[in-house]
Amino acid sequence: MNTIPFFDCNCMVGRRAFREPNTLYRAEDFIRELDYHNISAALAYHAMAKELYQPYGNERLLADIGSSPRLVPCWVVIPHHLGEMPRPKTLVAEMRRQNVRAARLFPKLHGFELADEFAGELLTELEREAITVFMDAAETDFPTLFKLCQTHPKLPIVLCGVSWGSDRRLYPLLEACANVHVETASYQGHNSLDKICQRFGAERLLFGTGLPFMSPGPAKAMVLYSSISPEDKRKIASGNLLRLLGLTSLPSANPPQMDSIMATMERGEPVTCVEVLDAHAHIGHAGWRGIHQCSLHEQDAAAMVASMDTAGIRMAMISAWAGITSDEKAGNELVAQAVRDYPGRFIGYASFNPSYPEDLDAEMKRCFEQFGMKGFKPYPPRHQYPLDGANNKKVLEYCNAHHLPILCHYGGNPTGSVTAAQVEKLSEQYLHAKFMFGHSGSSWEAARQTAAVAKKRHNVFMEITYTSVTFGAIEYMAKEAGADKVIFGSDFPMRDPHPQLAWVAYAKLSFEDKRKILGENFKAILADVRPV
Repeated sequence: MNTIPFFDCNCMVGRRAFREPNTLYRAEDFIRELDYHNISAALAYHAMAKELYQPYGNERLLADIGSSPRLVPCWVVIPHHLGEMPRPKTLVAEMRRQNVRAARLFPKLHGFELADEFAGELLTELEREAITVFMDAAETDFPTLFKLCQTHPKLPIVLCGVSWGSDRRLYPLLEACANVHVETASYQGHNSLDKICQRFGAERLLFGTGLPFMSPGPAKAMVLYSSISPEDKRKIASGNLLRLLGLTSLPSANPPQMDSIMATMERGEPVTCVEVLDAHAHIGHAGWRGIHQCSLHEQDAAAMVASMDTAGIRMAMISAWAGITSDEKAGNELVAQAVRDYPGRFIGYASFNPSYPEDLDAEMKRCFEQFGMKGFKPYPPRHQYPLDGANNKKVLEYCNAHHLPILCHYGGNPTGSVTAAQVEKLSEQYLHAKFMFGHSGSSWEAARQTAAVAKKRHNVFMEITYTSVTFGAIEYMAKEAGADKVIFGSDFPMRDPHPQLAWVAYAKLSFEDKRKILGENFKAILADVRPV
């Protein structure tokens, strides 16, 4: 078991108006969850301070968490102009009296501006008293945040919910504003923590889980599997938050007995106690640093194999970024080259652009007969053509005849994604093809809709990957449709594979169910593929 103490900087306690399955809200539930994931403590704000009324929610926070050292209070605050809160000097004095060491701002949600003309008095007092401010990335924009940090350079700002796809805006902000820090729960790009540490130092990163919305295990894995020093891991895991809050020690967690999969991830070692197969991965050209709106780190085959080795992923089934966008011929060639260069580590998905049907026959022959690809990766989000459209019929018939897996990007728009209704219809029409809903764990809506179809159709499966790592979603899908229908995928190298793997490893499932999800289910699908 790892000896690095973890201190979660991003946790919300309290009841919400809408409750999803397994949603936590009571303090004792959170403490139990912290123990399960071997996390020492969490900085917590209250749902009612966010969603109802700030003073009331802050009072409820103190009452709900009581004197427990495992939950450290963070108040949600707003400017004072309407008398909803005291003037900042009085407010901060009360925070000090109540031993509240951090504040959280929701400017968009709560209808105020961050400019000094509106919030300057509040920001100045928080800065003067060195109160750390936490704010969701979705609650502001980068130009506004840049100006705020320049105007208040000694005010510690922790930006929560930062996406791995925001680096083109995040890096300039970190470079110019030394008081900005990044919370890690959603920052799951491939090797992204390593890159931040190399360029800006580990002091700029704070471990957060996003509870109760996100599973905590993935955020831990991002730290435990990074290639940085043990000292830097400790800073990110807890040291930086302790420093910002002026605390010197943490209570101990009381973790339960862990199975070998979870215990291996706690040590940051490759998972070799079960066979791990990744059903949803991609590949980019060596030297490329991004795709469309996102900057990506190390997306070529060699870098991927290196990360697969640290995670314990034996094999990944891949499609190329070029293949699922505008140049399927070059993309399919890149996939075929990776399969040749790394035997046994990659299997190829073939990609075809249905907007160019004149190229289909030749490209199908090349992919399936010459390259030996074992599946089909349609991508309506880019091709803007529905999976059940006429131009995909020939590929679907081929997949059916050869029992191939089809990785379908799940969503609610029949042109911009693949819907549950489409897969329900197609899986009955093509009984031998294996339809896998990509991103089934992306939200509760996705989990419910995909599980409903997978439960009815023998040839429909749910692939899990998504940055949201929705808390409880894997357990829900396994319960609703059976663990035999849930499949591990990472979306690597867009997302880092380690947190996606941890999502399964830390799930409250039996060892046998985890073994099925991590490899056995996909292995059975591949074993049923019929030769050309």
